[in-house]
Amino acid sequence: MVKLAASISFLFNEWPFEDRFAAARRVGFRGIEFGVPYGYSRQDLAERLREHGLKYLNFLAAPGDWAGGERGIACNPARRDEFRSEFDRAVEWAVALDVDLLHVPAGLVPQGCGRDDAMGALRDNLAWAADRVAASGRQVVIEPVNAADIPGFAIHTLEQAIELLRQSKRSNMGLIFDVYHVARQEGDVTWRLRDALSWVRHVQIATPPMRHEPGAGDVDLVWLIDELDRMGYRGWIGCEYRPSKGTVESLDWARRYGIDPSALEDGRP
Repeated sequence: MVKLAASISFLFNEWPFEDRFAAARRVGFRGIEFGVPYGYSRQDLAERLREHGLKYLNFLAAPGDWAGGERGIACNPARRDEFRSEFDRAVEWAVALDVDLLHVPAGLVPQGCGRDDAMGALRDNLAWAADRVAASGRQVVIEPVNAADIPGFAIHTLEQAIELLRQSKRSNMGLIFDVYHVARQEGDVTWRLRDALSWVRHVQIATPPMRHEPGAGDVDLVWLIDELDRMGYRGWIGCEYRPSKGTVESLDWARRYGIDPSALEDGRP
């Protein structure tokens, strides 16, 4: 059965952040995601999730100064202690908000740092993080990001990500398969998804090249979602796209999966 989740960083931006939980639930989403929760009250977030019966799926662990342009610190050998301290903070938030997947963004390869050193630091930090949460049943996930959007990111391809997972030898590590990033970087999304499926813990969708909703770009995402179901994938599929018009108009494609955008036609969450 297809389980769609809403990225409330991308969707429902017509409403204040605190109202997006109710809006997502009203149209039928039961899962949400957004990248960096630390600027909000942890207690308030927990209450909103409980009130609306929503599962918070994943967030960024140790993102660094995200607003300032950093995209993680895990590959920086000089910031190992900072990474571990920040990851410990992420674990506390994950426990409080009942989050099962901790997304460790690899980060930009530091200026003046050799790639081998950066990848060694990343591998060591990921293994440490996976061991840190193993007893709780939580998983650490990584995501390749295309080079056009984020030049210099430590992981651009699925092959690079999977090699890290193999080298780490931790059963509680896996992939976020982001269709937009894979399509921009590598193409052949369906075949790459089939090849990587055993590593995939979460899927995110957006249509390249503009990162819009299904039906507004180069990849038939509805077909791909149904193919995921046929392949036996039982995880969540996060709608992490930029609506080409408004959120309500962008959700017509999702009616077949139990989402009812007309529930928001009165403009209330």
